[in-house]
Amino acid sequence: NNEVITQGEIDRILAPAYEQYKSMLSEEQIIKKLDDARQAVMAQLIEEKLILSEAKKQNIEVDEKDINAKVAEAKKRFPSNEIFEEALTAQHISLKELRVKFKEQLMTKKLIDQKVGAGLVITPVEISSYYNKHSNEFAQPEALKLRNILIKLKKGTDHSEELELV
Repeated sequence: NNEVITQGEIDRILAPAYEQYKSMLSEEQIIKKLDDARQAVMAQLIEEKLILSEAKKQNIEVDEKDINAKVAEAKKRFPSNEIFEEALTAQHISLKELRVKFKEQLMTKKLIDQKVGAGLVITPVEISSYYNKHSNEFAQPEALKLRNILIKLKKGTDHSEELELV
């Protein structure tokens, strides 16, 4: 659909895996693992681009406040704004690119919610029917909570006067 997937995108996604593999595997094993990972990443990116393309075709819009909320949520994971920006730099992504990525994710989610969610209508009768057919899956065996109270006799007592609860 005239969408471009660049080698840079693939490399950016694979960079953390490469760093992890580098310390654990031989060069030959790294090449094989990265080839497998590259194929999986390509398939994932193609799927994402196709879904995003459909979202654009359906004119799905995302509110700017939703994007701002996603950015704020991402920033909360870091102790400071400087560390957040350092993490972006380490991932070779700018704040503007991150905002675009969040916008695309939100568009994709909206499309999926519209297409999949709209087709899901479950009536109370269907719920009851399912429950009745699968009631054994919802049954829980009887349970008992047991607690011990230990009563320790104080030293030097005749066992009938003073008790200490532990």
